Amino acid sequence: MEPILSFCRKIPLTEDQSQFFANAYAALHHCGKADSLKAAVQNYLADNSKKLPDVTAELSPLADAAGIHPFTLNALFVMLAFIEIHARYIEKYGEDVYRDSINDIANKVRECTKCEGVIGITAVSWYHLFLRETIFALGRLQFHVVPFPNDDCEVNGRIIKKGDPVIKLHIPSSGKLTDELCFDAYRRAYRFFKDHFEGDVIPFMCVSWLLYERNREFFPKDSNLARFMSDFNIVSNTENPENADLWRVFDKRYTDFTQLPRDNRLRAAMADYLLAGNSMGYGFGIFFHDGKEIVK
Repeated sequence: MEPILSFCRKIPLTEDQSQFFANAYAALHHCGKADSLKAAVQNYLADNSKKLPDVTAELSPLADAAGIHPFTLNALFVMLAFIEIHARYIEKYGEDVYRDSINDIANKVRECTKCEGVIGITAVSWYHLFLRETIFALGRLQFHVVPFPNDDCEVNGRIIKKGDPVIKLHIPSSGKLTDELCFDAYRRAYRFFKDHFEGDVIPFMCVSWLLYERNREFFPKDSNLARFMSDFNIVSNTENPENADLWRVFDKRYTDFTQLPRDNRLRAAMADYLLAGNSMGYGFGIFFHDGKEIVK
């Protein structure tokens, strides 16, 4: 219990959640399966050819033996993996990057608990990218370097060619997107990945429901979300009639829009937007950064 309980108390989980995971790990011990889980973690970390979703899918018998949900086992696997890599990871990247990365576990546990009614992690594939040191949490946002996936694109007189390196950013569900937090994260990412680029002005990209142009119809104009959109040159938009990202705002996958909660400005405005027959979507946005600020 103790390694898991200590780890949980380092991240923004509630005490009840921390005790829940400690008890789940104790259940694995009691049925003699804890060593099997630890061995699976170590084998995964030692073999870069292994994919985390494949590995955890094969561990469902351990969850059955301990009487815990596979999503809970996913979370225990991720926690044990981060415990295993702690010393090496902070030596390479620093304690701040490690702390920001493990804090994301609380986000995924919250999402799983609200959407699925289970205390655990559904999006285990996301942690494959963290544990393979591909994506890094740098302050409020998360980043990795990818080849530019689209055809050549010109933004404010600067050209990104297909296949050029670009910093892709992701937005965890960890709170407000204030100017201060976002600009700090952009600067951290610039410094962290600078060696991947030849010039001093670096392209960033993001694909998200938050960048869908029609959001301007219901985002409160003085909101952090509206401001965040303004950081980007949005080069394309795609409507998503299935509203696949609805849960990101309302915490559940509602199909009856009349049941959408209206307990804050964003939810109330989006509920009205959807009830009027509109759909969500996602936008593809780009900006350039010089290490100090966004280059317009």
